[in-house]
Amino acid sequence: MLSNTTFIGVSWVNRWGLILQGVVIVFVRHPAIFLIFWTAMKMDKLSELLPGKTSTDPEDILCYGFDASGLEAPPAAVVWPHDTLDVIKVMKYAYANAIPVIPRGAGTGMTGGSVPSQGAVILSMEKMNRIIEIDEENLTVLVEPGVLNGKLQRELERHKLFYPPDPASMNFCTIGGNVAEMQGVQGQ
Repeated sequence: MLSNTTFIGVSWVNRWGLILQGVVIVFVRHPAIFLIFWTAMKMDKLSELLPGKTSTDPEDILCYGFDASGLEAPPAAVVWPHDTLDVIKVMKYAYANAIPVIPRGAGTGMTGGSVPSQGAVILSMEKMNRIIEIDEENLTVLVEPGVLNGKLQRELERHKLFYPPDPASMNFCTIGGNVAEMQGVQGQ
């Protein structure tokens, strides 16, 4: 009877898998249920690593589980890094725990590039949205990946410069998404 059952940190469980004596338990008859519990534990640890920058709330899972392609899949969590050190923390933790990470700009892509795979964490770059440097002499710009294309265009216009890709979603797509989806690349 108990061959398909896994117990974690418990000495007793009734047949419905209830919590007894204040002990956290897991009662598993199917491996997928164990996977969900294990994933939730990993996401809790990720939240501890980046307090206030990680969510497993249903509304966030829903909103970050699709892009303009129409494909949908729920992520295990959503993380909003504010700087490069946050990204490093997420990537180190994800690597150590075999968690897939899917970077996301604004989700305006039509290819499914920001739709998560099973158990993946969405690394939403929207908080990393600074224009760091505009180098007029070398015609280059240094930006964070969450900078909106339209914001960059308006800033470059002040310098009599422009960023060539001109997608219809200019006012809400991100530079990171443009690069990831190869927008503006010849032949695309």
